Amino acid sequence: GTLATEEGSPHELYFEVHHRLSFDNSTQDYSTARQQRGLVGLVLHGGPGAGSFPKHTQFFSPDLYEYVVLLDQRGCGRSTPLGEVTFNRLELLVNDVEMLRQHLVKEGLIDKWIVEEENEQLIQSTQPRNH
Repeated sequence: GTLATEEGSPHELYFEVHHRLSFDNSTQDYSTARQQRGLVGLVLHGGPGAGSFPKHTQFFSPDLYEYVVLLDQRGCGRSTPLGEVTFNRLELLVNDVEMLRQHLVKEGLIDKWIVEEENEQLIQSTQPRNH
């Protein structure tokens, strides 16, 4: 899918959601399976200019991860415009990830995702500080 970014930015983000958990309908019904949801993984590719590829999902165990989300960051991969570097800063990447999370919750694909402590510190370090 695609998501527009903030007003005034030329960027449109590209993302893919890959389902990983197997579902054996002979032993469980769908409502039971939905209650036992797996983890959600997020792939942020390397750079510069690289993109995400379906093979990146192989790093996530299908026994643990229900979904793996691939996000092509601003100006990279299938996000547009390719190679554009304006409106492309770390704090905007953090905002993009949060916007994607909200979109996936709204669409019912995920309930939530967990941010590891080290990443939470990174996220907080990108927030504006009052001096």
